[in-house]
Amino acid sequence: GKCVLVSLGARYGTYCSSATRTFLIDATAKQKETYETVLAAFEAGLNKMKPGNSLSSCYEAVAATLEAKGLKGNLPKNVGFLTGIEYRESSFVLNAKNSKPFESGMVFNLSVGLQNLEDKENGSYALMVGDTVLIPGADENGSPSSKTPEVLTHHIRKTFKSISYRVTGDDEEDEKDDEVEIVDSAPRGAGRDKPKRSDGGAVLEEETGRGRRRRDTVKAETQISAEEIEERNRNQEALAKKIQEEGLAKLRGAGRTAVKERKEERDRGLDEYIAYKNPQKYPSNVRPRQLYVDMEKESVIAPINGAPVPFHIATIKSVTKSDEGSLTYLRINFHVPAGIGGTRFGGSKRDGPKFPDEGAHFVKELSFRSSNPTNLNDALRKINELRKRFSTRQQAQAEAETMVEQPTLIVDKGKTPGLADVSMRPPIATGKYNFGQLECHTNGFRYRSVKGGHLDVMYSNIKSAFFQEAKGEVIVLIHLHLKNPILVGKKKTSDVQFYKEVMDAAVKLNDTRRRRYDHDELEEEQMERENRNRLNKKFFRFTRDVQERYQIEFEVPYRQLGFTGAPDNASVFLMPTVSCIVSLVDWPPFVLNLDS
Repeated sequence: GKCVLVSLGARYGTYCSSATRTFLIDATAKQKETYETVLAAFEAGLNKMKPGNSLSSCYEAVAATLEAKGLKGNLPKNVGFLTGIEYRESSFVLNAKNSKPFESGMVFNLSVGLQNLEDKENGSYALMVGDTVLIPGADENGSPSSKTPEVLTHHIRKTFKSISYRVTGDDEEDEKDDEVEIVDSAPRGAGRDKPKRSDGGAVLEEETGRGRRRRDTVKAETQISAEEIEERNRNQEALAKKIQEEGLAKLRGAGRTAVKERKEERDRGLDEYIAYKNPQKYPSNVRPRQLYVDMEKESVIAPINGAPVPFHIATIKSVTKSDEGSLTYLRINFHVPAGIGGTRFGGSKRDGPKFPDEGAHFVKELSFRSSNPTNLNDALRKINELRKRFSTRQQAQAEAETMVEQPTLIVDKGKTPGLADVSMRPPIATGKYNFGQLECHTNGFRYRSVKGGHLDVMYSNIKSAFFQEAKGEVIVLIHLHLKNPILVGKKKTSDVQFYKEVMDAAVKLNDTRRRRYDHDELEEEQMERENRNRLNKKFFRFTRDVQERYQIEFEVPYRQLGFTGAPDNASVFLMPTVSCIVSLVDWPPFVLNLDS
């Protein structure tokens, strides 16, 4: 008979697990007996995996079971190892010499196999059975528990009935061959034997449809597929209904009520902007027939009939300058209610500034003429600068008022996990050397920039956290996708990323001097690999410490399942995680929650 050995591993939340099965096709009686012996040896080793027992006792129990059947010589040097964040811990191997004890909570990969087995017809072959096993805890008295270790991968069946298959041929010659005949020229019913099923083995039928098919199995699979399709359709209908309700609410304006209320609170009436309480507060250098711009009070003092009249920058809509011959004209346009002349004649839009009395008289524009353009040019520059400054401040206030208030960071005074010399996106400061230190505290992260200032991200505001190693990319990163946006500088963002570049190949990692004429650049490539591995381990240790201490789970993108897409009109490499599809290296990032 033929053997197919399959080993399957998975990583969830940075922890590893694996299982191994051997599938037998047209197994002989000898192979069946040997496989049953392997299962018995597996159970003997499993019963020894209890707190207090040595690791070697597991190997000895397996070896004793196989020795009774004369198969000890086919046993490898170990029957498993400790697994977890690292797939294989070399200091906790299940062999005959390891005297370290089992401890409660440990997770092992128990793999019992035989190699160099002989089969008269097919030559040598091997068998192996492996599972991920959790060591039980101690009892109430603190002594080793009598509980059997828990096999975490027990749902993958390993009995002989579950792993054996029988390939049926059309005649005696087919039974001797390794291949299954696909096309049979014999007429239906002539010289054809009915397919026979071995002890629990499956029957592999021909692709042409001749012979009896596995109707029960196909029917069961069809029913499962129909249930899955029905469940998917229900989920799609629920999602479509939810999106439709959100769209209708947006059209009705229900989703804008809170924003509108905040905007009304933010907008101030034009009569509330007071630059000077009385004329005695005017600047001393104001001249009777000259336009003056007060940058400190954000006002423009215009001469009207020889008297200085102040106008706050909030009342000015625009300013233009034109030259006609030897004269220069400066025109200042003011905000007026929309009903006065309509927007066609300069009236403000409905979402413009608030007027205390729209029925009053308003100054729509003022024009100034001068033969010397110096003062008017200076006034134009200052007015535009004031308007830009005022508009920027208003937008910042609007952004701040739409933010969800975050709790205050509780700073830990003891030693906490941290990352030094990391950069941040979006940047908290500008210019070169934009890096700082990332710290973990009781209820959130704090990033301190070397240029001063800091940014706090609360754990409660983190929707998804990601850790991506530098494999094929130039950076290793930690990415935080937030539930509610926060202000970074003067802009709000829902994504914050901390990263470190790994392409600094010229950085010296030791004190040895480089060769002067190294044309093949082997030394630089080696330093780059060392730098990449060092940073990957550094970031991984940080995420592990944060996860253990503060229960923040970091998702790792599955690079093997990645694909190319264009979510924002640019082709990027998308990778799935446990709950999202992400593209984190290119900025701005793309994070799509699978629930959406």
